[in-house]
Amino acid sequence: MRYRLAVLLLLAALAVIPAAAASYSIVLAGPQAAEHGLTVAGGPGVGHVATTAGDRRCWATNRHAGKYLIAVQVPLPADAPQPAPLRVTVTYLDFGRGQWALAYDAWDGKQAVRRHGPVVQKRNTAAWRQAEFYLPDFTGTWLAVNSFGSMVDEDEEYLSEITVRLGGPAILTPPVLAAGQKHFLQALYWNPDYLSRTWAIELKASAGTIQELTMAGPKPGDFEYTAPAAPGPVALEARLDEARSAQRVLIWPGQSPAQIESTLIDPTATFDHWMYWPFAAEVTLGSDASGGEAGGASLAFTFIGPYRPGYVDLTRRTLLRGAPLDVNLEVQGNSGGARLQAILEDASGQRFCYDLGPVQTQDWTAFRGSVQGPARYWGGAGDGFPRYPLYFLSLRLVQGPEGSAASGEIRLRDVFVRTMAPTP
Repeated sequence: MRYRLAVLLLLAALAVIPAAAASYSIVLAGPQAAEHGLTVAGGPGVGHVATTAGDRRCWATNRHAGKYLIAVQVPLPADAPQPAPLRVTVTYLDFGRGQWALAYDAWDGKQAVRRHGPVVQKRNTAAWRQAEFYLPDFTGTWLAVNSFGSMVDEDEEYLSEITVRLGGPAILTPPVLAAGQKHFLQALYWNPDYLSRTWAIELKASAGTIQELTMAGPKPGDFEYTAPAAPGPVALEARLDEARSAQRVLIWPGQSPAQIESTLIDPTATFDHWMYWPFAAEVTLGSDASGGEAGGASLAFTFIGPYRPGYVDLTRRTLLRGAPLDVNLEVQGNSGGARLQAILEDASGQRFCYDLGPVQTQDWTAFRGSVQGPARYWGGAGDGFPRYPLYFLSLRLVQGPEGSAASGEIRLRDVFVRTMAPTP
């Protein structure tokens, strides 16, 4: 079976883009941005304050006002493909030790979805630095620097310039491949200067080159190749002269193409099989074993003491096959501004945190939160790259912004994780 525009799991940075590629920028050096192709964009959570930081005029997020995104519109040419390979350079102040990521509209094979690029880990050097991203699946016109607004303990972000270049090669392939089996990938690029030239796709794994494919002419195409026999993450590299891009995919044991499957964490009629860890919080756990509409386990909480923020972890460590897609559960109640988050753990003990959102519903409501791609991380290897296998670790209820309600009660049931893995 040929996968043409499949979901991308993880994206990696591009080393060099030819100078001929179309380039746009925006300079954020005062109340009015200097727009050179890129224009200021709006949307939920989008906003800024003009300020001076690090001896430079710049824009900053305003998290206390709920503005944690700085967004721009990208003017894709009419003849650009969808998705369009894109390189983005962000000039930012390395202040604090928080994390941020690039949010953008991506293609999942059927429609545009909101996705994050690699996470930037700040080192508190107080220097202006540049972060580069390669987005082979960019779709639409919107991208933004996201300071993880749902993570109330993150820092403000300070930006002085964003530059976008179009062009370069890209690879589209399923995010999980069966070890030792034949697969198809799609190669694509957009750069008018390359329409009559010969170009190549080089497929690399961590152990070296898998194979090299060369073709002439302007159009990309589909290639068949055999996945490595050893399980684990690998990088597939596309090369067009000096331009390169790499995509990480997961090799997993199996005999057939990867399928979506569900791993039940717990029906959660009670919290008897969970451990809980409150921080700056008092918690009462309850249950209703009758099931049905009256079922689910209850969590009443009060955050105490000076604002930290506080949180409650409900932990039930469970092995996940393949690559996790999303965490699912049903919720009821009012969390008073506190937000549910899901925490995964890798084989090194590194933890990845994904936001699910606040709970405010009188009826049982299905929650689904993506756990694909980059996220805020800590512990273990500490580099943001997962070591497989992964585990579901915890649901976390974290206190909302300072001034939000200190107490509330929610009910949970039917917690499961959807993953993608080949059939054993």
